[in-house]
Amino acid sequence: MIDYLTLPSPFIVFQAPNPTDPSRKTKAFKTAARGINIHHVVVGTLTENGEKSSPTHGFRWDSLAEDPEKMTIIDVLPDDVQDAAGKNLPVKQGSTIVAGINDYGDIVGQFQLADAEQHEYGFWRDPGGNFTVIDLSANLGGEAGKNTIGTNVTCINNRRNVAGRVYYPTPFASGRVFHGFLVIGDGTRVGGKFLLRDAEPAFTEIYGINDCNDVAGVTGMAKDDLHAYYQWMADTEPPAAAVPIDDPLWTFSRGRGINGGRKIVGQLTLAEPPSISSPGAGFQFGPMSGDPLLAFHVVTATNPISLWFGPFVAATSTYAHGINDSGFVVGEFTDSREQRWGFILNPMVWSVWNRHTRNRFADPSPFAAYPAPPPTPVDWWQRARPTGTSDTGVVRKKR
Repeated sequence: MIDYLTLPSPFIVFQAPNPTDPSRKTKAFKTAARGINIHHVVVGTLTENGEKSSPTHGFRWDSLAEDPEKMTIIDVLPDDVQDAAGKNLPVKQGSTIVAGINDYGDIVGQFQLADAEQHEYGFWRDPGGNFTVIDLSANLGGEAGKNTIGTNVTCINNRRNVAGRVYYPTPFASGRVFHGFLVIGDGTRVGGKFLLRDAEPAFTEIYGINDCNDVAGVTGMAKDDLHAYYQWMADTEPPAAAVPIDDPLWTFSRGRGINGGRKIVGQLTLAEPPSISSPGAGFQFGPMSGDPLLAFHVVTATNPISLWFGPFVAATSTYAHGINDSGFVVGEFTDSREQRWGFILNPMVWSVWNRHTRNRFADPSPFAAYPAPPPTPVDWWQRARPTGTSDTGVVRKKR
């Protein structure tokens, strides 16, 4: 439980409990906060230990009402998900990743099957705890659809439109081809028209979507040449052009979250190829409001961490994953022991700190002029509903 009004630091850091410990006193080795809604409910993923094959679990944490030890662990189980014939899917234990949440409490993510190809399916978990399986491989058609092994649902907006990536293996050096997608529905549930949205043909991943269906993500011609981008109103035909987000001071960028004010968050790195452990910083960028890109690190020396976990070493890499409509940012950072922590960044305290510390930990970076976005469609609920196939690839199961 957090009292934001008494914080001396803009950053709150936390670790999820390890689900293997019934007392919940043992902490997970890695905690990644991936989404936050307007009610300050945080979702993300935890890893039990430091092994590469360590089990992963999702979590949901009401940060204003609960201590971290009381957060809800989310695991997709065989009884939760079925194929089109109603047969339970062979879910791989410890493979759940929770990626996003909207203001209604709908949660999205992915899980893995215990099969030779290790297929990945997306899921939607409604506020009542009912799971919907999302497999969009058939929508690609042809050999691509036949060979698709992964549907990753990474984000959901308040219209219950979802976005993410689908991928399939390739014999080329890149190993896999990733395509960004949206599924546009009627607002009552997930499912509807499938839209392929590739900023680049070889590699496009969508990680953030707001209620105007603006998206943010990462794109490139190869896995070692990745750049953040944004695209306004990606559900329109034809879609607006994808606009890259690059900084000459950094080698790579990854776009992650986008809120209703069209503020975008993500990560900047120098290492090749980039990863969550690469030295880097989180970023926030507001192309519509004219806010420059700000790079930031989690500042741990002044955090009130001792209230919960005691002191620890400073961050070596910071990764911003999500941002809500109030400007609160969530993400993860890696310390020098390669242990990962979740964080919440309070924008109000951060702005005060920036003024008093002269941007001691926020590094404004020069940017070229970005094209002005179209007017915000505040009347989006009055726009014509897109038509198309109904509930493609969606199988629903109630608990």
